[in-house]
Amino acid sequence: GGDVFVWGSLRGDVVAGSKGDQRAKIFSLDFRPSSVVIGGVRRANPASETGAAGATSRATGVPQVAEVIEGRGVGVMTNAVRTAKDTESGRAEKKGRRIIVSPANGAAARLAEDASRREAAVAAATAARAASN
Repeated sequence: GGDVFVWGSLRGDVVAGSKGDQRAKIFSLDFRPSSVVIGGVRRANPASETGAAGATSRATGVPQVAEVIEGRGVGVMTNAVRTAKDTESGRAEKKGRRIIVSPANGAAARLAEDASRREAAVAAATAARAASN
């Protein structure tokens, strides 16, 4: 249910954050999936992309990352469609969730920082709990 790491060619369908975690990310050296879902947000396959069927390699040697962003920022590079659940509630449209694909260097650093912060928070909570007992 969390992040997906493929250190090769990513083809077919890929789902990250299967339990609704929109902080999940998908990393790949050759990003050519047929469909992408992260935390319930689905990425449409743009008309210029054919998915894995008959595709030739576009591996750049630079890892790519797919992640959910909020808003309608300039960095949006792909189309997105809402899942049935989001369409019914209107959440996706209001919050403007989109999946972008970009070079992974910065995203990998952010992921490592997030993990360090979570570990520090858990350690602090554990220490506070132990001190109160």
